[in-house]
Amino acid sequence: MMRPLALVIEPEPGNPHEVEGILNPAAFVAPTADSISFQESWGRAIFSRIGILRVLFDDSGDPCGVERLGIALEPQMPYELRPDGGGGCEDPA
Repeated sequence: MMRPLALVIEPEPGNPHEVEGILNPAAFVAPTADSISFQESWGRAIFSRIGILRVLFDDSGDPCGVERLGIALEPQMPYELRPDGGGGCEDPA
């Protein structure tokens, strides 16, 4: 039977890469048996980045939070760094 779980991830207070929000998580189980997630984060200047997260589990095996491991992709090219807020790595159009 499926049951609702608690919120697993939300923007980290004070993190400039997540100040505008996080969305579109995707997860997989790594060869090390860690559950890894990639999420799109929106920072100041409305640039999106792709962050790497390790999903944390409680004693009953339910996800209960994340450990931030860094950034997988971030804006670098001129078309990704457009000043009009239309840049980023996920949807740079």
